[in-house]
This record gives sequence, structure tokens and C-alpha cells, in this order.
Amino acid sequence: MQATRRALYVSTWLNDTALILLMFVLSRYLAETSAGLLNMGIFGGSAAAAWAVTAVITGALSDRIGRKCLLMVAVFLSMASAVGCAVWLENRAALLAAYALSGVAGAMYYAPLIAWLGEGESGIAAGRRRATRTLMFFCFAWNLGIITGQIFGGYTFQIDPRLPLYLAMALPLANLVLIWRMDGRPVVAGSTGGCEWTDDAERRLSAHFARISWVGNLGAPFCVGILFYLLPDLMVFMGVPAEEHGLLLALMRVLMLAAYMLMHVSSFWHHRIGVLLVMRALGVVGMLVIGAASTRGVLFAGMCAVGVMMGFNYFATLYYSTAGSREGRRGRASGMLEGSIALGMAMGTFGGGLAGCFHPRAPYLLAAVVVALLVVVEMTMYRRLVTRESGTGGRVSS
Repeated sequence: MQATRRALYVSTWLNDTALILLMFVLSRYLAETSAGLLNMGIFGGSAAAAWAVTAVITGALSDRIGRKCLLMVAVFLSMASAVGCAVWLENRAALLAAYALSGVAGAMYYAPLIAWLGEGESGIAAGRRRATRTLMFFCFAWNLGIITGQIFGGYTFQIDPRLPLYLAMALPLANLVLIWRMDGRPVVAGSTGGCEWTDDAERRLSAHFARISWVGNLGAPFCVGILFYLLPDLMVFMGVPAEEHGLLLALMRVLMLAAYMLMHVSSFWHHRIGVLLVMRALGVVGMLVIGAASTRGVLFAGMCAVGVMMGFNYFATLYYSTAGSREGRRGRASGMLEGSIALGMAMGTFGGGLAGCFHPRAPYLLAAVVVALLVVVEMTMYRRLVTRESGTGGRVSS
């Protein structure tokens, strides 16, 4: 399984690089052609909405028909989306349809992939440290893909807006060959022998925190959607060139990688609602700083604060979704994870685009308000958890 696991990391990097190249080119092209925040929000929201719907379906489907075949179809759809975007770059209606297809491809890829990595000797059945190690390397792989896509997207876009799209067509071809050569059987070999994790109390507690985190996934990705699809408009307004734009986003991702490493080597955050609240507060402050920024340094400081919240939220939700589900049902849990993230991104891009009609900085204030309101919902869910577990003698922290 070790070879398959490493191949999945490489595949993740290739897939995310291709998807981010598409995302970067589209958002930057719309910003430079003065499409307006509403249109930028519609484009980004269409892909995110397609991702949300597809993730829930394909996650559960992968439990039944296997992970490998869905990954291969997803990579093919990613390539088709890149071809469509390159051909119809100047045709808004056709471009919208082609880019929405990338959302379908992304969901069809990541929901089965996360479930695959969470099985057997890679997953929670082998213990917390093994599970978080697998999740950390997975997060490294897809964030490296984002960094690669943003840097290469920024530099090649300056030469020709279609050049990054050509690269986004080539990467899925390599990925298709890589996935085809993988062993598609469930990850049950090795040290665990496919055993099931037996700590039912831990699983139940993680399942509760997974549901709380899914609510939080409407807030953190709300910010992500705005940073991915609407921030380019602010970058163009502030005179930030495309290559520096890509570099700033990449540096924010490096900070997220550091957060993943810290969470892997520590357990202070496990089932701790206080840590979650601190991270949410950091995200609120970060979005307010971005909305008020007048210099690149202040803008980057706000991006870093939001990046830490994003990193914590994703890793924690990934861990809870894995630890709170059983073998053979991880596809459904990963589908809910990806679906909630995509729904949050859709809300952010659509809502931010509408808010931008009133003021260019309004989307960032809206994001801060949304994250704060969702904290209230999360705290309500947590108090109900405390009341229920206290009544049954259970525990709400570990």
C-alpha cells in the first residue's frame, strides 16, 4: 500500500495544480477584462455549486463501486474543462459551462480520494498518529498543487492568458496514466490487516465534532471563495501584477502547511472547542484587515490570518470525518466534507459578488459577519453535545 499511497499524493498534486491553473486564469482574466464582482462571483459560484452537489453523490457512490474508476473519470473531466476554457475564453456563456465542469471533476476526484486514504493502514484504524500523518501529507500534496498552480499561473498568464490552460490540459494526461497503474483494491493490507478502530467513544465524539466542523465549513470556505474569485479585483485595483498576486497566494499556502505540521505533531486541538473559537476569531480579523487594506503588507497580513484559520478548519474537519466514520462508509463522510466546503465556497462567491455591487470592499465585511454568525450555530451544537453526553456519562473532550 505504501507505493499506492505515495502515488495518490503525486496524483493529488497533479490534480490540484491543474484545477488551480484554471481557477487562477479565469479569475484573473475576468478581473483584467473588468467583468465586475457580480460576474466573477457567478463564475466561481457555479463551479463551487457543482462541486457541492457532486461530492455528496460521488462520495457515497465510491463506497459501492470503488475509488479508482471515479478518480479516472474525474481526471478526464478536468482535462475536458481545461480544453473548453481555452477554446471559449472569450465566450462568457460557454466559458461558464466549461468552468462549472471543473467543479464536477474536483468533487468526483477528492471525495473518493479522501475515503481511499482513510482506509486500513493509512487511516484511523492504525491509530491517531498514522491517520494524521496520512492527512498531513495529503494536505501537503494538494496545497503544493495550489502553490504550483498559482505561481506558474501568475508567470505564464503574463505571457499569454491561454498558456496556463494548455498546461492544465497536459497535467491530467499524466495523472490519468498514474491512476490507471495503481492497485484499485481497498487499502487493507499491512500492519492493520484491515482491522476496524475499536474505540467507539472516540469515534462517536469525533463524529459529533465532524458535524460541528461541517457547519464551520460554510464559513471558512466562504472566505476562500472570496479570496480565490473576488480578491483578483482588489489586486488589480491596488496595482498588484499577476505574478506577485500568485506569489502572495502561494506564501499564504506555505503558512497553512506549517499549520498542518503543527496539528500532526500535537493533540492540543483534539475535540477542543476553545481552539476552534480562537481560529474562527483569527479568520474574522483577517477578513476585516483585507477589507480595509491599502498597502500590500497589510493585505498580506490579513491573508495570513485567514490562511491559518483555513488550514486549521480543513485539517480538523478531515480528521474528525475520518475518525468519526467506519470502514466502508468513509466515502459518504468525505462526500459530506467536500460538499460542505464547496457549498461554503459557492455562498462566498455568490454572496460576495452581490455584496460587491454595493461596495468593492463589502465582500470581506460580509465574510467576517458570516463566520461570526456560524460560530453561534457551532456553539449551540456544542452545548447540546455537552448536555447529551453529560446525561449519558459520556465525554466531550479527550
